[in-house]
Amino acid sequence: MVGAGVIGSGVAQLFAQTGHDVVLVDVRDEPLESARRAIAKNLKMAALLRQEHLDPAAVLARLQTARDITALAGTDFVIENVTEDWELKRHVHGKIHAVVSPDAPIAANTSAIPITRIASAGSAAHRVVGMHFMNPPPLMPMVEIIRGVHTSDDTVAAAQALAAQAGRQSIVVNDSPGFVTNRVMMLMVNEAMFLVHEGVIGVVCARLRTAERPRLERPRDVAASAAPERGVHGCPATAYGRARTCATLGRTSHAGGRNR
Repeated sequence: MVGAGVIGSGVAQLFAQTGHDVVLVDVRDEPLESARRAIAKNLKMAALLRQEHLDPAAVLARLQTARDITALAGTDFVIENVTEDWELKRHVHGKIHAVVSPDAPIAANTSAIPITRIASAGSAAHRVVGMHFMNPPPLMPMVEIIRGVHTSDDTVAAAQALAAQAGRQSIVVNDSPGFVTNRVMMLMVNEAMFLVHEGVIGVVCARLRTAERPRLERPRDVAASAAPERGVHGCPATAYGRARTCATLGRTSHAGGRNR
């Protein structure tokens, strides 16, 4: 794992608690120490709230931290979780390619930056794949796997297998701005904003099946929290302006007769 922020530490916890040996790398000690504290706290809460039989000491024993990216040498799979900044990701992926085994798949955990672009930062684009973990990773049941232009079938299969080993479902999508979950989610958030703007309703209740979480929140709060986290800057233009009605939806409505 590269990057010990909220998502990176969450992904590290997910794999450590499902029996994987994890190396968590960050350039600073503070995030690494914070990640270990957060994981220990989360494991205790999981045992209390979900009655899971997790041994915090055993899970943490499978988690190694390091500040030098050379600690990734010899790992079987790398997942990069650094900030959604292209220049930073380009720099980090160049270093990852120079360190890890030629056969090790390299996953980019991103909400919007094209996987094909990230793959161009290294020397082996065929082994780069996207793995979009939802927040918080230890709780969310689904992982979005993104195939870049050059991503090999073996790399996609390895990502699917890794997600399954962690007890997660996965969907495979092709590389596109915002992928699938964010394109759908941000349009929903956008429409929720219009509901409030037009005075239709003051509070929106929605169940997002992708995330498997019921929500009862003010839409402006949803948009404010989702936009920086989900990387809206990389989504299609329709995520900014009000999208037109889908033609298929219109035909279905008209075909159903009155009151449809």
